[in-house]
Amino acid sequence: MSFQLNNEQQMAIYDSLLLLTGREIKHLKGSWAEIFSKKVFPFIDEDRFSVLYSDNPATRPNNPANVYFGLLILRDIFNQSDEEALSSLMFDLRYQYALPTTSFQEQPVCVRTRTGRPVSKNSLTNFRAAVYSYNQEHGVDLIQEEIESHAQQFSKLLKIEGKTIRMDSLMVSSSCRKLSRLEIIYSTVARLIKVIDKNILPESFKPYLEESHYNDTIYRSACACSHADRSRDKDLNSKIKRVLKDGLKLYFLSRKDKEISKTEEFKLLSRMLKEQTRKGRIKTSKEIAPDSLQNPTDPDATYRKKGKKKHIGYTVNRVSLRY
Repeated sequence: MSFQLNNEQQMAIYDSLLLLTGREIKHLKGSWAEIFSKKVFPFIDEDRFSVLYSDNPATRPNNPANVYFGLLILRDIFNQSDEEALSSLMFDLRYQYALPTTSFQEQPVCVRTRTGRPVSKNSLTNFRAAVYSYNQEHGVDLIQEEIESHAQQFSKLLKIEGKTIRMDSLMVSSSCRKLSRLEIIYSTVARLIKVIDKNILPESFKPYLEESHYNDTIYRSACACSHADRSRDKDLNSKIKRVLKDGLKLYFLSRKDKEISKTEEFKLLSRMLKEQTRKGRIKTSKEIAPDSLQNPTDPDATYRKKGKKKHIGYTVNRVSLRY
């Protein structure tokens, strides 16, 4: 799949905004969508994500990277699942105006195909997975870089003054991406597998080296939430148990190897197993401590709640002087 910039932002003759009344336009421009459309979306750097795609122009072009990134921001702002964010983009004109996709005949984002299989990088989940895989391989978090590049702009938008100073306690968010329990376990196991010589790696662990294995394990679990909750929970628990079982096998296989047992990946696996299991059996969610591993890329980050908000990061007491 080749990379191309999003050039489809001109208003078309079938643009959905043309169907609105003057009153509806006024309300739309007075909503959060107007601010996002004018102050956030235009500054998203699509080129940053070009490394995720092929440089062969003969292949099928990608869907707009800035629309994907913008939708991920809105997804987190409104605390939505992938399916909820997609539905909002398809049926909520404010999302389409914010991104802006009102002239698209069909919204350029999907979650899965009709068969339930992942859709290359034209899937919201797979776009995020591609960013994660690139971070694993190159040590570069494209989403983090893009957010940090707009820090000054966001400060102005939120009216954060450098001279406005006070004393407060706060949660400093970690730069790591929030992972589900299954993702934490899977990522820890996969990281150690990747440092083991392929020639001595047992066949049962080699599927973890394939990108599709991550998608099949994590993505399909997430998609199941649109069906009955009981079947979803059963499917998720079975996957957690299966990956944990692989983690235990890997631990006992690797601890006798002097070189592998000294690696940071092995230490993280040992820590994860200690936090997630008791005597080889999976712990319940309530038994997992707040200071447990939240993301292998940032082992020191912990889970906390301040007020009604949940945070992954660090607790800080900030003392500032007014001048």
